[in-house]
Amino acid sequence: MEFMRMDYGEREFNLQEIIFENFYGCTPSEASAYFEWVQRNQFDCRIVIDGLDQAAWEVSSAAPALNISSKAKVGKVMANLLSGNFLPNAEILITSRSHTMRLLHIGQRPQRIVMLNGFSPEHGESLFTHFVGGDCAKWETLKREAPQLSLMCSNPAMLIYIAAACCARGDRPIRSLTSVLDVVLADIKQSEHVKNVNLSEILHNVHKVAYKAVE
Repeated sequence: MEFMRMDYGEREFNLQEIIFENFYGCTPSEASAYFEWVQRNQFDCRIVIDGLDQAAWEVSSAAPALNISSKAKVGKVMANLLSGNFLPNAEILITSRSHTMRLLHIGQRPQRIVMLNGFSPEHGESLFTHFVGGDCAKWETLKREAPQLSLMCSNPAMLIYIAAACCARGDRPIRSLTSVLDVVLADIKQSEHVKNVNLSEILHNVHKVAYKAVE
């Protein structure tokens, strides 16, 4: 599930409604049956919620303990889930940028926190070389022709994009982030997942906007 999709304003829900009805579109009777199973089999359950830092509300630091079937604003319901008042034997995994995690009340913080930092230069070089098929020369060329891009390889997503661009260009070196994005967007245009959207026209309009911005 995603925290950013729990933007319910002043409306009140219980945990069953949030998980099974709002996210999975279950009917009330289906949601009730599934939620009863979850409560009986908590040790077999893992609830994953992504992006606490993108929530449109704050987790209530002083939320009262609620009955699991009680309806309340989403911040109070999530506070009871994170503090272990709801489903204490289930595994709750949340992702967030660190600044939001630090703001959580001590009783709502996870028992274990894993901080994902960027790659070191050595790890970036090793993974880049792996992605391009073991060709160390491509990394040396990248550092020489576009040192700013080699530094961006500390970010896992950018490393993959830059490596893909270097492979697609063959012997022609990549010298700018624009070149990387051109390759990535060209690949997206050919993807089987693209629906009936004229990406070429959209990209042309984006190019015009970018050009006007620097006039």
